[in-house]
Amino acid sequence: MIRIFFKLFFLFLGGYVLYLIYKILTEPVHRETQNKNKKEVIKGELVKDPVCGVYLPKEQAIKLEYKGQTYYFCSEECKTKFLEESSR
Repeated sequence: MIRIFFKLFFLFLGGYVLYLIYKILTEPVHRETQNKNKKEVIKGELVKDPVCGVYLPKEQAIKLEYKGQTYYFCSEECKTKFLEESSR
């Protein structure tokens, strides 16, 4: 009876030790996965590109003064497309 108790005790203890080793080895992987899922927070005012509709931070946008209004673009391509369409 005592032998069965000790066998079960050591079996449980061995399983618990293996569980702790597993947790220690896999914990950094979980942290990296959680960090990848975090989204970058954009600070500052957002502006919308009138051509493609993308929102971007005002300080990263390409600025154009056109007919008394200010327009912001995500790229030179969008700015060129806007000027081509406006000149028609």
